[in-house]
Amino acid sequence: MAMSSGPTQKFLRSMGELGCISYMGENNLRYLAGVLGLVVWGSVQNLGTVFAFTDITMTLLALVNLVARRCWARWCCG
Repeated sequence: MAMSSGPTQKFLRSMGELGCISYMGENNLRYLAGVLGLVVWGSVQNLGTVFAFTDITMTLLALVNLVARRCWARWCCG
């Protein structure tokens, strides 16, 4: 039996969707501000400093990936 879609249900669904879109947009703006901040920082630093920072961040990302794959392998393969 299908649920009736009255005006109240449609209103509540649309308000929920607007809240979700607003939340995601706000988080994306924070992320974009961080990325733009790193771009500005990288443009005023010398190339050696930027590459050193990149090496550190890529190493940390690789370590997180290795740990996640190890946990996934334990869960998947026993």
